[in-house]
Amino acid sequence: MVRWKIAKAGSFLVVFILLSTTFFLLPIKASSSTAETVVNATFDITFLDGVNLSIKVKLDSYRIKIFGESYNASQIRASYDENKGAFKQVLYSYVEDAINHVFSNCTSELGRPYVDENSLSGNSNSPVVFYMDCTVSLTSKFFGTSIPYISDFVNGILDSGGVISYTFNFYANTGWNNTYHFITTDKMEIIEVNQNGILSLSGKEVTWTIENRLGTEAKQGRGTFKVRYENPTSAFDAEDIHLDIYFDFSEIERARFNCTINVNACRINSFVDIPSFVSQTTFLPSDAIRMLVKQNLTNWEAIYNNIFAPIKKNVENVLNNSFNISTNLLFNFNLSTTKNCSTPYNISKIDAS
Repeated sequence: MVRWKIAKAGSFLVVFILLSTTFFLLPIKASSSTAETVVNATFDITFLDGVNLSIKVKLDSYRIKIFGESYNASQIRASYDENKGAFKQVLYSYVEDAINHVFSNCTSELGRPYVDENSLSGNSNSPVVFYMDCTVSLTSKFFGTSIPYISDFVNGILDSGGVISYTFNFYANTGWNNTYHFITTDKMEIIEVNQNGILSLSGKEVTWTIENRLGTEAKQGRGTFKVRYENPTSAFDAEDIHLDIYFDFSEIERARFNCTINVNACRINSFVDIPSFVSQTTFLPSDAIRMLVKQNLTNWEAIYNNIFAPIKKNVENVLNNSFNISTNLLFNFNLSTTKNCSTPYNISKIDAS
């Protein structure tokens, strides 16, 4: 009886050891992506001005699926000369899809992917690196408006001391980790960031990352930030309106005078419906007023009724009370500074000229 128990125990130990050995010899499934195309993409998005962007895309490619087969980095290197066109086309399609999501309703130009030659000789664990050079122009539809000259409007508002808000819907396809890194111009500064954006210490850059390497379906995110110019050409915090009055007493029974109203900057919120992506524009210089007319956000009749008519009435009251006379002022626009202005504004220098 004792011998039988020992034999059974020994058999149990042998079976256990064999099973354990077999288990540890099997490949262990790591917590890695099951996607057939696996890429870490970095979109370096540089503002050239308020609406024109230059984008440098870096594509760290760990797997790329072509012709129904998924190639890892080593296989990409081994077959690159034969399949480089197919690899590039797959990456191009994915980047195009991402840019169309992030910059919806915008005008874009995408360059063809090109490989970092040094990455073709990397070790088996390192990705094969590709790059793409792209440009994007933000449109009126992107901002949710119908303003006809959106570039003039956005850049003009920034140079007038206004603030522009940008909202992007970020996107990452299955198997992709996408980093969206925005870099402003030297003139700009980022003053507010929402939705988990990481702002640099310089206040010039902000980053969002959408991680979807382990995902089973496309993933989206949302980010908003606001920018302004550090030193705009004009930034008024009050109205700047001057009256030049010239009296002519050369006639004994009648006096003549001319009154010139010079509007350098005025309050516009009472007669202009500024779009919601714009803020801090209570007072704008004369160049910006002419720009608003061109953008169909106001007209000269509204400007007369809200700016000049109240001043005209006030001048009449002052003259009547001061000289005990009855006056009737005739008003005329100086067309060379209003309707027929040859250069209504200079978009690179929005001022009160």
